[in-house]
Amino acid sequence: MQTLIQILYFLSDLAIWVIIGQGILSWLIAFNVVNRSNDFVRQVEVVLNALTEPLYRRLRRFIPPAGHVDLTPMAAIVLLIILQIVLRNLAVSAAI
Repeated sequence: MQTLIQILYFLSDLAIWVIIGQGILSWLIAFNVVNRSNDFVRQVEVVLNALTEPLYRRLRRFIPPAGHVDLTPMAAIVLLIILQIVLRNLAVSAAI
């Protein structure tokens, strides 16, 4: 049970970092720090979008649009942190 909880905790932590990376890349593209016509940048963007879009798609059903600001990544991070809290509490109770 402990191993499964640790794996889920690691995957949720990895998902948080992927979301943060996608946010940073989108800012870099928006402010023309990196060029989207660069093959490497485009491939990284496609991979990050493919990893996060299934989660975002589910959350966008419940989160209304807020002008030009997408609040879905922030909501996803909050939910993943809540999941980590639950997993941490499960790990403590399973160790007893």
